[in-house]
Amino acid sequence: MNSLLQLFYEDHEHALMQLDQLHVHLEELRKGAEIERVKLQLIGFTKFLEVALDIHFVQEEQALFPLMSEKIGPNGPVMVMEREHDELRNAQKALKEELMKETPAKDVALKHAGLILQVLREHIHKENQILFPLSERILSLDEWKTAERIAGNIALGIKE
Repeated sequence: MNSLLQLFYEDHEHALMQLDQLHVHLEELRKGAEIERVKLQLIGFTKFLEVALDIHFVQEEQALFPLMSEKIGPNGPVMVMEREHDELRNAQKALKEELMKETPAKDVALKHAGLILQVLREHIHKENQILFPLSERILSLDEWKTAERIAGNIALGIKE
């Protein structure tokens, strides 16, 4: 397995651990805890999405997805992943905005965080089980080198 895919799988493992923690906090809320009890943890989760996971998304969108689209077309798995990235970004933004309010609404926070939990878990599963194995089959060694260079530059904040 090439180093970029290895990085993506590791990112997914880290994200799944974060999602497990999110699940615990959402269960607390569902069982009657006030939002103030888990507000800081939810804010921390939104920062994780905003920083670490967004870098991962951008790396996929700029390094991997274009190369895959050249081989299999822009529709299908790549389009689904990009749509889910947008959905997750929108839910993260909405959750963050709610948590920034002086008195965040518990039901609104549960709605957005619950959506993130569900969509991101399913998204990771689809990438791990479908998209990444497909990418290994269709991309050449040179294409992987290109993807790794682009992804590395993104991580370093270098624009191509």
